[in-house]
Amino acid sequence: MSQSFSFYEDLRASGNVVASLNKNDRGRDIQIVSSPDGNGNLTLCHVPLMYDYVAAGKSSKSQGGGGGGSKAQEKEFVKDYSDSGYELSAATLLAINHFNNGIGTIVPELQDNNKKCNVRITTEIFDTREDHEVAVKDVIDSISGQRKPCTILGSNVRDVTRRLTSVLNIYDITQISAVVGDSPLDKVEDYPLFSRTNPNQHDIVAPLVEFLYNELNVTHVGIIAYRHPEGGGFIKTLSRVGGEKYNMKVIGLEYKPEELERTLQKLGESEFNYFIGAMPSWRFEEVMEKAFEMNLAGPGSGKQWLFSQTAAQSLFVDNKSSWEKGSAMDLAIRGTGVIHNEIQESVVKDIFLNEWKNIADDQDFLDYINSKQPEPFADYLTYTRNAQNLLPYFTDNIPTRYAAFAYDAVVAFGLSACNSIDTNIIKGKKNPYFFSGEQQKKEFMNLEFVGVSGEILFDQSGETNSRIPRNFHFEISNILGHTRDDSMVEFDAEPVYDFDPKTQVWTKQDGKNFIFHDGTTVPPQQLPTLEENEHTLGPGIRAYGYICAICVIICSIACMILTLKWKKEKTIVAAQPPFLTMISFGTLIMSLSIFFLSIDDGVASIAVSSAACMARFWTFSIGFCIIFAALYSKAKRINRIMDNARSLKRVRVTAIDVIKPFTVMLLCNVIILIVWTMVNPMVYKRIYDEEDIDKFGRVSESYGMCVVEDESGSSVPYILSLVVVNLVAMVAANVEVYKGRKIKTEFNEGKQIGVAMISILQALIFGVPVLFIVDAYRTAVFFVSTSIIFIICMATLTVMFIPKFKVVLKTHHEERRRTVAVTEK
Repeated sequence: MSQSFSFYEDLRASGNVVASLNKNDRGRDIQIVSSPDGNGNLTLCHVPLMYDYVAAGKSSKSQGGGGGGSKAQEKEFVKDYSDSGYELSAATLLAINHFNNGIGTIVPELQDNNKKCNVRITTEIFDTREDHEVAVKDVIDSISGQRKPCTILGSNVRDVTRRLTSVLNIYDITQISAVVGDSPLDKVEDYPLFSRTNPNQHDIVAPLVEFLYNELNVTHVGIIAYRHPEGGGFIKTLSRVGGEKYNMKVIGLEYKPEELERTLQKLGESEFNYFIGAMPSWRFEEVMEKAFEMNLAGPGSGKQWLFSQTAAQSLFVDNKSSWEKGSAMDLAIRGTGVIHNEIQESVVKDIFLNEWKNIADDQDFLDYINSKQPEPFADYLTYTRNAQNLLPYFTDNIPTRYAAFAYDAVVAFGLSACNSIDTNIIKGKKNPYFFSGEQQKKEFMNLEFVGVSGEILFDQSGETNSRIPRNFHFEISNILGHTRDDSMVEFDAEPVYDFDPKTQVWTKQDGKNFIFHDGTTVPPQQLPTLEENEHTLGPGIRAYGYICAICVIICSIACMILTLKWKKEKTIVAAQPPFLTMISFGTLIMSLSIFFLSIDDGVASIAVSSAACMARFWTFSIGFCIIFAALYSKAKRINRIMDNARSLKRVRVTAIDVIKPFTVMLLCNVIILIVWTMVNPMVYKRIYDEEDIDKFGRVSESYGMCVVEDESGSSVPYILSLVVVNLVAMVAANVEVYKGRKIKTEFNEGKQIGVAMISILQALIFGVPVLFIVDAYRTAVFFVSTSIIFIICMATLTVMFIPKFKVVLKTHHEERRRTVAVTEK
């Protein structure tokens, strides 16, 4: 048989108290009364509700008053929160009735629980007015009065909750919240008797951070919040979570009404394009109208707004809001979004909603709810509540998620209280009536059941005071306007993204797209457009390099072809065709380095550009070595032949006889290059200075350069080794040429090689220092390097082949003339 709603409160007031237990604790009091049915005693646990009905613009200091409320010294009224307070109180009283009477229609664990557990709950409601001084005084008065609490439910505000739980710890009184998500309240060492059934702020902010980073690619975001503990906590949590996980840059600003314009101006000065509004819903319009006026919202502003559930849920998710067509609000909020926590659809939720609607048909319960409201409540209402106008409140309105959290908070407390009595041992004996705050908190955190808000499972590790967030359902909804008539536009929120707390991943609902403020489905850029000056090679200078390389390649191939074609000509035979072919092949290989020099991330990937870094050294060094090793071998062969001739010795000196030094020098180059490539190769990287970074951490100017992969190492040893080897080849070639300078035949190429060496030396003397000077300027480095390679190759080809080809052509011309003369005779 169900007892009346006020039965146990009347039982307490009747004075039929068997005992009042406050032993072994610091102030909590549990009253033991005789059960009306004569079956033993009951434990009456008084649970005051600390909810907000009016905002603390200028709140009050309370005096004792009936109905659990408090008379106030009049101060300036700011905002009516009575809808929220009334909803929470109705959900809480519904849960208390179900617990006291063992009604398990919503939570099966309550079914007939009143027959197994002797705990019953009584309550009263206090209006904290968002003022911690008011709340603390009311609690102290309650502790020192007749109705001493064994736990507290509430409050709605971070600052009030923190102050309350600090006081309640002294008295061994637990506190359970269904609203406040403040992350610092999770510090068990600071708040050992606090717990909650709603998500903490971290669990709310973490999905938002994931959405910004993974769905919108945003790492820079501005937040505007009303100067209020909740707003400040939201900013701090988002800054911490985003910063730790994704190095997110967050500019958070709090404001008061008189500071709004200046605060928005600072937000605009950040130059961020994504803003989050975390103001209360009743401050929503003033913020967005002013933002639109300052071109920080709406079409053409380039600014994308997202709102916290506190700011926008009641306006667009739970209800619809209308503004005049073409008004500032109409334009400012089109294509914005809101993140909100929703209770997932379930059988339990459906039963709860049905029970909620049935309240309208239960006049006794309506009267009971109204009788429990705090006294100043009526003084601050914008309309009078009575049984008649309360009916649509339950029949037409869908309760918010906080009502679900409040219902589950009462159920969780009741079950944990029952479990505490079952496990409580005092001085070695089981006490069937008493439980401490510490024991009740422990049993509370060990609970597991399915409530209105989903699976109730708390952090049993003892590290936090919160629920495990694996069953909190979050959505990102798109705020869109729909023309209601010729003059008005109606806005609501359409869900687009769902968040899976288990995988921490957002998924887009089938067929849904988020429409942004510019009317497209493409996320706007998070920062002003920045065109980085990467100093890549332009098409003109790249064409210069290609022309030089192609010229060398054509000339090298032409020289090889003509050498092979005229290899039996006396002049070519004397110049030794194998070595001439090697020289032209060396210039061809060297010219390929120009192509590799031209490769950067402007025309190729970083991987290809890195491969080109080493390829340029391979082609230049091998080509240079082939040229001068061939010159050395060529001159060495001539000198050996002439030396033997002077001694009147007949000797056959083949090309193979002098190829060994060439092979040694070439092998040295290859070994050095292989070691370099394997140990610490050159790779392509972008280099920039601190002054090249803008205020957002973006690089505005950089240079692509080849640097060693391991920055702790250096390329200098390898480059010096190559320089030494190739310098030896060049010096050795010149020494051999100098030795044969007095040979008075067509074998003497000293003058030609001398001219080539002077040209090469000039190119190196003037080019290499310039390379060091312009090292950071890609275009200049490429121009100078290409010019040096072109001069070395063309000087070698010109002096080594052109004179010989002229002699051959001249010989052919004279032979043709003689042939013509003989024919004419």
